[in-house]
Order: sequence, then C-alpha cells, then structure tokens
Amino acid sequence: MGKRKTVSKSQLKAANYILERKQEAMALDFIGLISTDGHLVTVHTNTVIVDTDALASLAASSFAATKQLVQEINEPDFTLMFHEGSHLNIHISQISEDMLLVICFHKPTQLGKVRWMARQALKVLAEAMDSNAQPSRTRGGGEFVTEARKRIDSLFKSGEEKSGAH
Repeated sequence: MGKRKTVSKSQLKAANYILERKQEAMALDFIGLISTDGHLVTVHTNTVIVDTDALASLAASSFAATKQLVQEINEPDFTLMFHEGSHLNIHISQISEDMLLVICFHKPTQLGKVRWMARQALKVLAEAMDSNAQPSRTRGGGEFVTEARKRIDSLFKSGEEKSGAH
C-alpha cells in the first residue's frame, strides 16, 4: 500500500478555485479531485450525489482496473477514461501519479469541449498539486494561488475566444 498524499491548504485552495471556475464555465453536474487510492480530496456539484465517497472510491478503482487491463495489452500510456451513459457522462483524467480529476456532465454538453477544458485544467491542477513546488509558492498560498488564478482565468478566456463564446 502506497503512502497517502497530503494536500496543503494552499494546494486545496488553488484546486477549489480551478474546479469551481471549470464547473461554472461548463455547467458541470459534478467535478471532483480524488486520490488514486479512492479518497475524495474536494468536490463541486450542482446535483445531489448520494454518496460522493463511494463515487470517489469506485472511480479510482475503475481507473486502476482499466489501467491494469491496458498494461496487459502492452499499452504504456493510459491517462483518460470515459463512460457515455444515456443521460450522464463520466470523464476521468489522471492529473499525477496519485491524483485523478472526475467530471460528470449531461448529454447536451459537448464532449470535445469537456476534453479541451479538462486538458487545460489538468496543466494547472498538476502544478497546484506538485509537492515539489518551491516553498515560497506553496507556503501560505498567496503568490501561488494568485498565479494559479491568473493562469486559469487566461485559459478560460482563450477557450471562450476559440469557441466564439462571449
């Protein structure tokens, strides 16, 4: 069993800001950051999810099982999993060795837009969750959170320009 990752207050603050912006921009039903061992780190939701802990555990388990399956067929690269349901879709992306991003969204939301936004957010989330970040950027969260906010705002603005949204 691996060592459980500890998330600092500044990392959690930055992650919450990123997830909240993404949820607002995409009208997502659920967006959560979970550990690969199935623990919920943080979640933002527009709907009542009966058991977010169970969702986190099952998403991590499903991702791990699929990752093992992919290794059995000698595919070295596996960082994304997608489930298309009749009403709701689930998108799971690997942020780092020990963190996953789980997104649930309804059919009318365009998958391509969700994937593009997830890729953009993953870059910032990976940096926010990096435990090897410089201490001055993570201690207290001030500078790092401000910089993370600027970067994620920039990503959303460039996405709106590319999609023609105002």
